[in-house]
Amino acid sequence: MRPYTAARFEKHRTGITEQIQCQYDDLIDFRIGDPDLTTSTRIIEQAARDACNGYTHYMGSFGDPELINELVEFFESEYDQDYTPDHFMITASGSHAMWLAMQVTLNPGDEVIITNPCFDSYPLQIEDAGGKAVRLKQKPENGWQIVPEELEQLITPKTRGIVLNTPNNPCAVSCSDELLKAIADIAERHDLLVYADDIYTIFSYVRPFTPIAALPGMKERTITVRSFSKDYVMTGWRLGFIQAVPEVIQAAGALNGHIVYSAPSVSQRAAVAALRLRHELQPMIQQEFQKRAECALKRMSGIPYFDCGTLDSSIYLFPGIQKTGLSSEAFCARMLQQAHVGFFPGNAFGSQGEGYIRIALTCSEEQINEAFDRIEQL
Repeated sequence: MRPYTAARFEKHRTGITEQIQCQYDDLIDFRIGDPDLTTSTRIIEQAARDACNGYTHYMGSFGDPELINELVEFFESEYDQDYTPDHFMITASGSHAMWLAMQVTLNPGDEVIITNPCFDSYPLQIEDAGGKAVRLKQKPENGWQIVPEELEQLITPKTRGIVLNTPNNPCAVSCSDELLKAIADIAERHDLLVYADDIYTIFSYVRPFTPIAALPGMKERTITVRSFSKDYVMTGWRLGFIQAVPEVIQAAGALNGHIVYSAPSVSQRAAVAALRLRHELQPMIQQEFQKRAECALKRMSGIPYFDCGTLDSSIYLFPGIQKTGLSSEAFCARMLQQAHVGFFPGNAFGSQGEGYIRIALTCSEEQINEAFDRIEQL
């Protein structure tokens, strides 16, 4: 295995430095998917009360039983899915959950199909478990959607599973029920796992979110990873969970006992409050990000070199910038230097992202308008 060095990971976080933030004190930063909205005070206050009442110790290695019971109720209420507490494990973020999932299900040489572009952590998480990431090209002419026939062509005797991220980062598209069914059929025919990265579930604007695990026959072969970071604007609380068959949960818990043992207790209490308040809080969060997406798309439509696409899902936009004649990195560098606006180059998510940029809608409408006012003046 290659050595773990800073240089090895640097290419996966192109341009993200505190130095840039300090260099431009008027920077409008669309690079990182950290919502600017603060966690609801009702969640914070309940977590604080629980901390004062003694929830400052280790939780069980699988998580706070009250939180896990809330998750059981959540999946029954939202998706009519029947789970028991032994199908869940609370983790210190969604990324932690995905890393554990790969570690306990992959053997050396196993292949996992990921999309190109995709969230840049997947290849490293697969590789660190001894596996090999196999890239499925997503194409703008297909609306950045997975083409089932092309997916099936990549399957070999070594294929262990497929990573499915819908709504998607960075491409900002979601899977239709028909596409989910096609992917599920492929997984069943070839006896594959599906690693479902269900991080942006409330940000599906054109269709209701459907978890692939809810489809017939998929509960037993889906490992779902979720996080409270985006759906509840709780990034700093660092909390997620794995949902899978008990055998996977037991293995993940045994491994995690030697890493962090349990997720932060106060964060777990905040998650209990968040789940109970979801019907009151999440519509406001979704509406705010949808308004931002509509605002940004409208502004880009007036700039000839942006190829905008349409509003679909996620907290990102993934416009093309090929008409500028610049590479993704060169375009982002110019925007940073000349307009003090930070975008993320699309090629950081895979070769198919070249010629595109990712815009994280983590700034207010006022800042979005200010950013594009600056860009129009270039």
